[in-house]
Amino acid sequence: MKFEYDENGGKFYYFLLSFYALVLIPTTYWLWPKQEKRKTTLHPEDKSNFSPCREKYQLLNAGEPVRRFRLKAIKFVFVMAWIIFVVLAYRVSLIETEHKDYDPFAVLTVDREATVAEIKRAYRELSKKHHPDRGGDPEQFKQIAKAYKTLTNEEAKNNWKQYGNPDGPGVTHFGIALPKWLVDHKNSVFVLLTYAGIFMIVLPVIVCVWWQKSARFAGDHILIETAQLYYILLGRTPNMIVKRALMILASSMEFEKTRNPAIIERPSDNTELPKLIKDLPDVQEKTKERPFQFPYSLKARALLHSHLQRITNLSENLEKDRKYVVKRCPYLINEMVNIEAQLVAMAHAGRLSHPPRLDSIENTMKLSPMIVQALWNTKSPLLQLPHITENHLRYFESKKRTIKSIKQFATMNDEQRRSMLRSISDEQYDDIMSVLKIYPYITIKVKSEVFDDEDERLVTTGAVVTLTVKLTRENMSVLFNKEHHISNEQHQILVENQQQDDENDKEKGKEKEKVR
Repeated sequence: MKFEYDENGGKFYYFLLSFYALVLIPTTYWLWPKQEKRKTTLHPEDKSNFSPCREKYQLLNAGEPVRRFRLKAIKFVFVMAWIIFVVLAYRVSLIETEHKDYDPFAVLTVDREATVAEIKRAYRELSKKHHPDRGGDPEQFKQIAKAYKTLTNEEAKNNWKQYGNPDGPGVTHFGIALPKWLVDHKNSVFVLLTYAGIFMIVLPVIVCVWWQKSARFAGDHILIETAQLYYILLGRTPNMIVKRALMILASSMEFEKTRNPAIIERPSDNTELPKLIKDLPDVQEKTKERPFQFPYSLKARALLHSHLQRITNLSENLEKDRKYVVKRCPYLINEMVNIEAQLVAMAHAGRLSHPPRLDSIENTMKLSPMIVQALWNTKSPLLQLPHITENHLRYFESKKRTIKSIKQFATMNDEQRRSMLRSISDEQYDDIMSVLKIYPYITIKVKSEVFDDEDERLVTTGAVVTLTVKLTRENMSVLFNKEHHISNEQHQILVENQQQDDENDKEKGKEKEKVR
């Protein structure tokens, strides 16, 4: 067995090209930017003059230039990588690989029909010429001696005819696809130091850093300490109201500075937070229960209450902190619901005596729409529309009508809506309608089927029932002028009643001023 190092670097290019292709092809398949279907039509919300809608659109599109640059950069890197691959393939194609069969006649420069005497004479002449003692090449002299042995020794001659090698089948040549300088004794120290640096320093450091970061988090990048806290607090409160769930949410370790370096504690918090808490009801700042009494929990709770109360006169620092807290809430709420489900499963397994009740889980799930809508669950859903305030809600309820939901508001005809909201400007009304048009409208259809029974609609004990639930999502615009359409006479009566209500309100206001 004989090993031969790559003297000219040809075999190394074969190895490099093969390894490069094994990495490049799957990487390109998985990481090449996929074609995204971008919306070409202008969203109705983009046309709204309502400032929160404009801010939302700006936030959604703020990262668009960075996203496009990142996609272009990824494509550029892959294109360059494939160019390098093509260059390597072209370089390999130019390598001349020689596959010469061993020919002792050619070495001795005799014909294949030469006699033994002619072979000996040629051997003596070449030996005199190439003998090392006479200044000849030692390697060439070895080849001459080997060729002479092949043609004069019967066993060597048979091996050559059968295996192509006078030494027989036992000798195998292996080409090592590494340059000889890499395994040269002179470079051994450098090579060993390089291997030691990669496998003993660089890789362990990378693995250690990755482990330290990942070991602190559960799913959705939630701190394990937060999940453990949820297990304790949710398990301790099987009957939980919404405000209690909000307190647990605000006590998450993501809002504590020592656990999260993104949290900033400022000296101004000592003066700004107490003022904010005074304007908020039911913050429960004097509670003694841990961890609700801790400053970080109280601050997060106050910021969430201010978000639900839609307080806009916060300082720049508190507004920045509130945005961060609100941004983290959807992931934390999802983790709370998951842990409550796990507690219920533990109770069924006999490992927990008092699992969270269904009302508690429902109250936890209510936090999600509350945070998204910036509205308490007890408030009117009509406040989700722009420019609608508590003062406008009195126009939605009168002797002739009771509008309590956005669906009811959408089914009114346009004249009714405009008459009811005549106290606002046309521009504000257009904002309301632009948002109302894209407000989601979901219909649910449930179909039950009973198999192996005469009546498919009759459910009996032990029957196999299949429920098919179909959810259809549309926009509220499909309801415009389709339901609860009233006549012009009824509309005129509503207008007169509304005018009478306005006059009564003015008279009451004048009476209050006289009393003062």
